Amino acid sequence: MTRALFENWLREWDQELAKTRRKVCLLLDNCSAPHCLVSLKHIELCFFAPNATTTVQPLDQGIIRAFIQERPPKTPR
Repeated sequence: MTRALFENWLREWDQELAKTRRKVCLLLDNCSAPHCLVSLKHIELCFFAPNATTTVQPLDQGIIRAFIQERPPKTPR
């Protein structure tokens, strides 16, 4: 996911949350896309420590492995 795509999605979600007067904390791993400079009023971005994804989300490794094995050959790596 590109940074621009992620920022657009965050802005849209922030507007939806504003309509219902809700606030959320979005937990993210340390990939480069989430490190955006968007000013959000209803979403707080909280980042896991570097290399903590396997500890916090142990099932990710199985999901990632299955995706890599099953993706079509022309899918970028």
